[in-house]
Amino acid sequence: MFVTRNIYFHPRLCPGGGATEMAIAVRLAEKAKTIPGVIAWPYKSVAEAMEVIPRTLVQNCGANAVKVLTDLRVLTLFPPRSKRGSKLFRRNMSQGSIPGESTAIRAKLSI
Repeated sequence: MFVTRNIYFHPRLCPGGGATEMAIAVRLAEKAKTIPGVIAWPYKSVAEAMEVIPRTLVQNCGANAVKVLTDLRVLTLFPPRSKRGSKLFRRNMSQGSIPGESTAIRAKLSI
């Protein structure tokens, strides 16, 4: 009941399924590349730690963790746009594919 009430009064939601953690991990890893020396190590460590949640969720589904996490990293860096212009993607574990992944991977390879 309180969740519904809170969403009604404060319409803000975080994406689930480890998407938020993956986005944080990718941004921290990018930031670590810009920082020289030992100071970058905490950024890298926290980025690796944040990937534990999506990795655990993928392993619990029985999917290939390396492939799924790589696809999610690419989609976090280059998200496909919906018709309305918002950044949307999802993983359908029953089909084993991410809608729009080929477009995102082609964009990654062309850079």
